[in-house]
Amino acid sequence: MTTHWPAVLPVAGVAGAVLVVQAVRLVRAARRHRAVLSRAWGLTEGATAEGDVLVVPGAEAEAFALPRHRGRAGRVVVTEGMLESLEESECAVLLAHERAHLRGRHHLFSAAADLAAAVHPALARLRTGLEFHLERWADEAAARSVSDRRLAATAIARAALAGAAGPGGHRVRPLAVNAGPVPRRVQALLLPAPAGPEGRGSRFAAAGLVAAVVASAGLAVGLAYGLHEYVEYAAEALTGR
Repeated sequence: MTTHWPAVLPVAGVAGAVLVVQAVRLVRAARRHRAVLSRAWGLTEGATAEGDVLVVPGAEAEAFALPRHRGRAGRVVVTEGMLESLEESECAVLLAHERAHLRGRHHLFSAAADLAAAVHPALARLRTGLEFHLERWADEAAARSVSDRRLAATAIARAALAGAAGPGGHRVRPLAVNAGPVPRRVQALLLPAPAGPEGRGSRFAAAGLVAAVVASAGLAVGLAYGLHEYVEYAAEALTGR
């Protein structure tokens, strides 16, 4: 076999190695994702439950959405420091924003993109665009809930500034209000509301990005597997077995 095609062993070895590396990276990414959720839930120890909101004691200004994890229902997490940094009407925007993340199951979009990027590292750059559109999706939902786009813009800006001014000790938030390019988000909220259903453009953009990322990752795995299968087929043809 190697006499007819000397490269068969190196090529087969490379194809197999690629598949193994992809599998290992995928498993590590999945474990890392679960570890982030576990650490984030750990931050809620000692929190006070107010409906679907968990208020965490402390001066640090943070707010994020925690999806369902190990039998615990999804919750909006906000610190006392964040609540003290905003006026009551702005807090309503903040909570509406994080509830939109939970309602839209945005953590599944993020997880899909993260796992796909683990298989195909070149796709990691699309993660930033996805994050922006998920935040815009939640921003539009929050603005609609309070019927005041300027108030929504002000609340998002103040929440982001409050979070940036803090010590930044633990940044394990899955879906935080100050994620993404905040100035662009605020600017978009100061413009007239998009035509059609709330956040439809960002919904389609986010869904499209995730589909592209997952499809590309699947293609990468398929190519590696296909190459490995082709090498085996070629080897059988050359040896007559």
